Amino acid sequence: MKLLAALVIALSLPIAARAAAQTVPFGKNKIQYMDFEWRVLSGEHIDVYYYPEEEDVARLALSYGEQSYSVLERRFQHHPFRRIPLIVYSSDQHFEQTNVFPGFIPEGVLGFTEYLKRRVALPFRGDYDQFRNTLRHELVHAFQISKISESAVQHPRVRRAPPQQVHWWTEGLAEFWSSEQTNEDEMFIRDLVVRGRIPDIERFTYTYSYMSYPLGAELHKYLNQRFGDEYVVRVYEDYWKYDSFLKTLEGVLGIDLDQLSREFRYSLEQRFFPAYAERPPLAIGAREVIAEGGANVKPVSYRLPNDTTTRLLYLSAHTGYTTLYGASLSRGESSAEKILEGERSAEFESFHAYESSYDINGSGIVALVTKYLERDALVLWDLGKRETVGRYQWPDLVGVKSPAWDRAGKRVVFEGLSTAGFSDLYVIDFDTQRRSALTADRYADRDPDWSPDGSTVVFSSDRTRFGDQGFTNLYAVDVRSRAIRALTQGRWHDQQPNWSNAGDRIAFTSDRAGTYDLHSIDGNGTGSRITYLTGGVFDPDWLPDDRGLVFAGFDEGSFRIYHHPLAIESANSPIIALAIDTVAGHWQWELTDAVDRPAPQTSTYSALDKITLDVASGDAVFAPGLGTAQGAQFLLTDMLGDHILFAGVAAVQADQLSDLVDNFSGNLFYLNLARRLNYGVGLFRFEGRFRDVTFDIYDEKTVGGYFLASYPFSKFNRVELQVAVERSNRDDIADIFEDHFTGNGESSNLTRSGTLASNYLSYVKDNTLWLPTGPIDGERFNVTAGLVSCFACSYPSQVTGLLVDRAAAVDNFVVYGDYRRYLRTTQYSAYALRAYLFYSSGTLPARSVLGGPHQLRGYPRFSMAGSRVWLLSQEWRFPILQSLSLTFPFGELRLPGIQGAFFADAGSSWLDTQSKPRGTWGSYGMGFRTSLGAPFVLRMDVGRRYRIGAPPPVLFSGREQFNDTFVDFFFGFNY
Repeated sequence: MKLLAALVIALSLPIAARAAAQTVPFGKNKIQYMDFEWRVLSGEHIDVYYYPEEEDVARLALSYGEQSYSVLERRFQHHPFRRIPLIVYSSDQHFEQTNVFPGFIPEGVLGFTEYLKRRVALPFRGDYDQFRNTLRHELVHAFQISKISESAVQHPRVRRAPPQQVHWWTEGLAEFWSSEQTNEDEMFIRDLVVRGRIPDIERFTYTYSYMSYPLGAELHKYLNQRFGDEYVVRVYEDYWKYDSFLKTLEGVLGIDLDQLSREFRYSLEQRFFPAYAERPPLAIGAREVIAEGGANVKPVSYRLPNDTTTRLLYLSAHTGYTTLYGASLSRGESSAEKILEGERSAEFESFHAYESSYDINGSGIVALVTKYLERDALVLWDLGKRETVGRYQWPDLVGVKSPAWDRAGKRVVFEGLSTAGFSDLYVIDFDTQRRSALTADRYADRDPDWSPDGSTVVFSSDRTRFGDQGFTNLYAVDVRSRAIRALTQGRWHDQQPNWSNAGDRIAFTSDRAGTYDLHSIDGNGTGSRITYLTGGVFDPDWLPDDRGLVFAGFDEGSFRIYHHPLAIESANSPIIALAIDTVAGHWQWELTDAVDRPAPQTSTYSALDKITLDVASGDAVFAPGLGTAQGAQFLLTDMLGDHILFAGVAAVQADQLSDLVDNFSGNLFYLNLARRLNYGVGLFRFEGRFRDVTFDIYDEKTVGGYFLASYPFSKFNRVELQVAVERSNRDDIADIFEDHFTGNGESSNLTRSGTLASNYLSYVKDNTLWLPTGPIDGERFNVTAGLVSCFACSYPSQVTGLLVDRAAAVDNFVVYGDYRRYLRTTQYSAYALRAYLFYSSGTLPARSVLGGPHQLRGYPRFSMAGSRVWLLSQEWRFPILQSLSLTFPFGELRLPGIQGAFFADAGSSWLDTQSKPRGTWGSYGMGFRTSLGAPFVLRMDVGRRYRIGAPPPVLFSGREQFNDTFVDFFFGFNY
């Protein structure tokens, strides 16, 4: 994953009858929209998994992958003993559906290497050079893992933390060996140097952030220049000899790391300080307009009809949700207001803020791009009405980027990414509702903008003869004839062109001087540089009167919006030659296979042939008075992660073989994730001693099968179905917990035998935004209805206690809802509300419980059980310490900080035999929590209890009384 993508991410993760307690009640959905027809292209060392629409991309991946394999084999002095699976997608939208990685893939991730099966997965995004660099980056990871495995085999008795756990070493080496440092990398490193933020190597070793990519590569480059290539191989081969990575590095290099850190920092200061003396920072060379949050991009200036005020639109993720904001240019941040909030609904799932621009026409209609279900949509948003007035999607275009209006407000030009993975420019005419292509080739064409007369579109492209090396230049295409001519050519990156309102100049950003600055040219490619600043300059947009520009700039570790006025005499400033290359010709997008390698073989992907064992583990349990149980668990998946098979077996210790068989328990479960409808089927047999949520203990022997299904409507909502059939024989056992432990002084007789049919249906929504200590914005809820029927059943009589046979009975039915809402009060504080209702009836009603830090603070866990329950929890969450740093002999440990909360809880529980609750019980106080690694939270609540009505039917431990101050500790999830 390259720097800018990483930086962007950092600025802005038993049976169906009892399944309600087993499934995840909330959470967003990872949806497999597409039904891919997978194939395998096999080379000498690499297998490429692809679908037919992207066959050209797959052959490119194999060709370059085999070339990279040969290079890395020499550099690592290692030959991997496994073939490398390379899974290729033709777009981000397809890539984000992958099951190779079970979690969500953040937008902007260019690829990853999975450690279990050592699979490499990445998308082709229309950019040839980016794809090649990412491919080699991930192959470096594959070699790293293989090299470490070889060392583990050679030294099986030695256990040391491998270098792979050091982020800068791992990612920095992958960057260094995959491509040259870009000017974006230089921009970030220069900013660190100027601010004095270059860490020493010891601190860097315990740092996990986007810094590891550019700065890690820079450190590897420095080490390579001083010590040669050999240091890398020696670290991998000798790390088992040393107690830590730092000692390994020090031993291999033969130099004190503190001294090395000083020398490395000095080399960077020598390199960047002279340029800083000549180039002022952005805050001096331009006027800062928007700074809050440090993630502000894509400014667009405009004036509404009959209004003389110049206004801005810009995208920012400083609240956590990417949002379109509006502001006055003169008043800046103080006038900022939300226009359209993204990432909370299916219609506006993602704005692609750091890769796609947008535009507004003279009527106040914003043309922007948003992800809507399986593909991107071109959306027209009326700024005055604050509503969508048009949405366009096309089956042959998966991705859409950077729409721009013509001056008449009748047409929009945009970049479209086809299902084959190639990028071209398209125009939609809203008078005719027809879409036409301006370009049709394999080059990456981006950032289109109209000339004021509507006859020409300027754009950035890698079609220059230097494009295969990643360089981009500006081109103009005649809308009628489709003729394309070059405006600039050279070994640099000219991008984001924007035509002035008068039509005499085109502003764009370029790194031709080593730093991204603003430039302008006329229609023939002649012009001048506008800025000469230290930070990076992006996304230029002309003011309505052409007397200045607004742009996004990177400085002091953040993106901000700036205004740069143009002096009247600037039009007569000295001309700077833009070094147009007079040599005609484009680079050729070709597939080449080495003549000394076997021809690649193509085959159809068969999931059954690719299923392998991922995890096999044993387990053992000891229960005083009951004995021991042993077991084993197995997890198998196919290469694409679409098919999962789980098997678990356990048996209680026995003296005879027959007893061992009788006490055998097992579960076999298959889960299919290949389609939008995820489903699973399973078989089970359980025999043993169990307890329910109220601590009632029973012996049960049960055997049956179950079916689970989940259908997502969007990323934010889904419906779930759980069905099971089982034959159950259950005997209730009198136990020590019956004496008022469960709160109501009553205990159900759980004895029952018969055939059970269980059915649960749930509707779930979740669009919450999380801090490390829990949700802070959005809402989530789960509404579930369930029915458990028993056929040919025997239940104990409530009068005689003897078993009574019934042909059919409602064992229980359940309806419950859990609603949670988080209302932001400031950037890092929120009011959190939880409302929970539970109702069950039937022959043996299901139970829910109150008590404990997660259900009702201040009361013993599971202390108030009932078949009718309600709970209301509310708290105001606020930061106390934003970060906490602890220093240990082995290094520095950084914690996310401490969050505080004022809380108030209230709830009741009662049995189906009671007409109403005996009272309402609650608590209030203050809590403290810190993250132990999201989403796990360590929480302490201090408070007092209160009641309305009768005292709670609870026995407190020891000498504790109801009116005492309580202290609750809790480890787990925060509601």
